[in-house]
Amino acid sequence: MMQGNTKKKKGAVIAAVVMIAIVVVIVGALAVLLLGEEDLFADSIAWLYIAGGAAVIIGVLIALRQRFAEIHRGEEEEAKKY
Repeated sequence: MMQGNTKKKKGAVIAAVVMIAIVVVIVGALAVLLLGEEDLFADSIAWLYIAGGAAVIIGVLIALRQRFAEIHRGEEEEAKKY
């Protein structure tokens, strides 16, 4: 049981890290583009994407926390009974 929980937690962390890494690369690229840009419209669009990326990262971290709570409570094991 404990080994299964560790495996589930490891999988959840790996998925979260991969997703966050992808978003960080995209947001980083947009930030670099902002450095040389002086067009207000382009800046606004880039900032919207950066804000969206930040929201995705926060959402992934919240989902990871919820997944850990589910694993800890054993909800998945309870659902297998039905």
